[in-house]
Amino acid sequence: EGVNPAEFMIDLVSVDMEDAGVASAGRARIDFLASSFRHCNTLLCGELQPQQSRITFGSSRVRIGPFRAFRLLLWRSLKQLQRDKLTNVLRVLSVGGLALFFGAHFGRLDGGGVPSARSVASRICLISFGVIAMAMLTMARALDRFAQEKAIVAQERAARRYSGGVYLAAKVVTELPLDAASAGIFAAIIYHMCALHADALQLISTFAMLGVTCAALGLAIGASTPRAEQAVMLGAPVMIVHMLTGIIDPAGDSAPPPL
Repeated sequence: EGVNPAEFMIDLVSVDMEDAGVASAGRARIDFLASSFRHCNTLLCGELQPQQSRITFGSSRVRIGPFRAFRLLLWRSLKQLQRDKLTNVLRVLSVGGLALFFGAHFGRLDGGGVPSARSVASRICLISFGVIAMAMLTMARALDRFAQEKAIVAQERAARRYSGGVYLAAKVVTELPLDAASAGIFAAIIYHMCALHADALQLISTFAMLGVTCAALGLAIGASTPRAEQAVMLGAPVMIVHMLTGIIDPAGDSAPPPL
């Protein structure tokens, strides 16, 4: 109730092949639904009336409250994340692998001892390239997020089921924490492998905020373009402009002023 009927039906007849027990239960559910449909199809078709169909269709277009809509959209987004668990696992592994590569390339700066002037350039390079990598990865992941659901959301909003703000809030609550977590994992790994002397919590929280900010930028670009391909084409130049104008620039106050 209150969710997209197509997604509900797909969930009923989908089989999760990653776990043998879950796959067996899914096949049993599908067999039960098929046998029940074959048994009751004639009776159901005889009982349905055009008048009842019109009443049901009309009642389904009634707009629900914002809090209930938020709860239902939040639940739908969480189920979507559950379906994409393999993709999310691969994402965490790729971020962790990238951090391990950074740590192996730069090594333990100053041997893990007191920082010296010789390691300043390496430290700046490590942090700046790490920031750029996380900014590009989190924004690229967010660029086509709205485009994938734009057709369904447009239909549901045309039926006055919820407002755009409710949908945006539900997506932010479910999606942005993953972007923050992936950037935080990257920061934690390079902190320990490269023996950085900054406060660990401050470094991890800074990278997490960077992930949230760049993901929000990607969401904004994706929402402003009609197709995912256009969002991807527009996203890279926007990020490059941000780098050149000093938003992601280790030079600090030596960066040129904004245009």
